[in-house]
Amino acid sequence: MSDFSHVLDKIATGSSQLYSLPAVAVQVLELTENPRVDAREMKECIENDPALVAKVLKVVNSSLFGLSREVSDLNQALALLGVKPLKLLVLGFSLPEALFRGVSTDVLSHYWRHTLTRAVAARELSERFWKRPGDDAFIAGLLQGIGMLALVQELGEPYVKFASRIQKEQGDLVALEQSTLGFNHVGLTARLLSDWNMPQVLVDAVSARFEADTPLDESASPLLQILHLAELMAMAIADGRAAALSELLDAAQRFRMISEPQLHDLFAELENNVEQLADALSLDLSEQFDLEQLTADAHAQLVEVATSVAGDMVRDAVSAAYDTADVPAPFDEARSLVARVENFQPRGQRHAASATAAAVKEPPDRESQERRAAADTAEQVDGVLLARLAAGVAESRRRRCSLSLLIVELDAYEEIVFLVGAQRAASLLRQVIAACYSIDHAQSACVEFGEARLGVVLIDCDRQEAVRAGRQLLHLVHALPAAAEKHRPSVSIGAASVAVPSPNFPPADLFTAAGRCLNGVRGSGGDGLKSIEIY
Repeated sequence: MSDFSHVLDKIATGSSQLYSLPAVAVQVLELTENPRVDAREMKECIENDPALVAKVLKVVNSSLFGLSREVSDLNQALALLGVKPLKLLVLGFSLPEALFRGVSTDVLSHYWRHTLTRAVAARELSERFWKRPGDDAFIAGLLQGIGMLALVQELGEPYVKFASRIQKEQGDLVALEQSTLGFNHVGLTARLLSDWNMPQVLVDAVSARFEADTPLDESASPLLQILHLAELMAMAIADGRAAALSELLDAAQRFRMISEPQLHDLFAELENNVEQLADALSLDLSEQFDLEQLTADAHAQLVEVATSVAGDMVRDAVSAAYDTADVPAPFDEARSLVARVENFQPRGQRHAASATAAAVKEPPDRESQERRAAADTAEQVDGVLLARLAAGVAESRRRRCSLSLLIVELDAYEEIVFLVGAQRAASLLRQVIAACYSIDHAQSACVEFGEARLGVVLIDCDRQEAVRAGRQLLHLVHALPAAAEKHRPSVSIGAASVAVPSPNFPPADLFTAAGRCLNGVRGSGGDGLKSIEIY
């Protein structure tokens, strides 16, 4: 087993700085340091984020809470729920936006399918079988997997391919992360929650699951038992892992004498609650995710398991399934991930190092400032875009044709978030992304990265055609509805082109050249396009 535990420290430290909590969440944490927090202050604090208020009220009015009457404002929510449940909801729905930017649709879709199923299952288990409020369990289930997003952001494509392979083979991601790297994403989650000063009960529950190296027994804390069962239910329903059902049936019986018929009833209620939660959070679980069918399949398999095996036979089957995990090791994706981690440097440190080197080697004239700004732009490009460009270079050389890159940035994104809220700003960004995908060019590929940015790779596209495509995009964005009064959407575009790439042409040169053009547009006030041809 490799041991990159020191890399976990670097990732945790860098992620805590790069992906900080929104201001409202920080204020909520500060207010609740006082055990006698004033309800009025809490309400006034949360009201600073109207989108968050709407999200909280929508969830409170869902079947998850089963309130006897509809809640129309925060005063009622506080009166009916109390300060602690409301605080937990706010913290659970206030994850840093940057954690989700640039993550592919497939990865995010699977993340949310698994996460929402686990969170809802945890709440139902807590209230049904442990007869205790489900708020802690719900939020712990919602937050437990954020370490995966941080690893996607920091390790890029090698980690995405590693996790996707394990999911496809129905292996145990946490166990294989641990055996490959010496750490896992749950441990990273615990570190992030602690660094963000989240409630200690949440940190302790995640930490305990991270540190457990033996199967849980009846002596484990109720919250840890609940989260373990909820994770198994998410594996069975969202991931389609039949092996998890055997362990679920066994652990549910050992922990709380929960029978197969009782689990069946719980499965039946998950579908509606997960869909309501997804709707409240404005999440699209994708058309391919048929929760009703997945839940039905999981239940059918559960019945089969319950009628064919029992007692020691269940434990033996589970042990065998988890020992083999159906994924050979080391496999290609694991080797690629290890290579990536061996040379790991946090984004923040890479940025600081490049800035320091530039300051030492170059005078502070305009040209050097432009080069540093372009380097900063390229620094934010992840492995997915690099791979796309490398493939584009190879294809352009094979066909002896030109290649272009557009770097597109939604102007004043932070200001838009401030004016209209994160939800409406994200909706506008999705429309800009859709416009990029609709560019009229036969061979194009779009990759999201950085802060409201996209890279558009255009094969068989010279500089003139790239400018034409960029102008088409400017026109499409101008036609979008205004995000706020007197705030017409616009983008800044940097374009770089190369006629037939040479045998040793480095794809990073297109990054740098397009980045310099982008920064030139930004320096002129945005809403425009600059282009360059390189050799």
